[in-house]
Amino acid sequence: MNTLRGLLIILVLALCATGCRPSEPSPADWRQKAGQSLEDVASELATAQLTLEAQGDAKLLAKTGVVLLVDAEESAGTTVESFTALQPPKGFERRHTEVSDVLEHASGLLADVRAARVREDEASYGALSRRLARERSTLTKLEEEVR
Repeated sequence: MNTLRGLLIILVLALCATGCRPSEPSPADWRQKAGQSLEDVASELATAQLTLEAQGDAKLLAKTGVVLLVDAEESAGTTVESFTALQPPKGFERRHTEVSDVLEHASGLLADVRAARVREDEASYGALSRRLARERSTLTKLEEEVR
């Protein structure tokens, strides 16, 4: 009975020790995940830019524009959260931080765009649209580098 209990304790401790470490992807898997995350968030930036442009031209119903921007912001947030939680392979720590920072900045920009739309701050749409385009370009260039 004591032997069985001892084995169970050892088994539980072993499972806890291995289950508490985040998984570390291979360098190829990390590159793929980083590239896909950058591509996904760049797509959300494009959606936000098109939404602002259509909103500025009064081609989009007000509530529809807000819904599109909220969806873009939430999707980007999910992507950023998933990527930043990833354990980078050895030697990729600096690049992981760089990609994470760029993704988080883009996500923050989407929050700014959504807030401007909710406030109906039409005067800011042009500048925000240009910022979205620049940010998208940054993400696309970084995606090419990491893949």
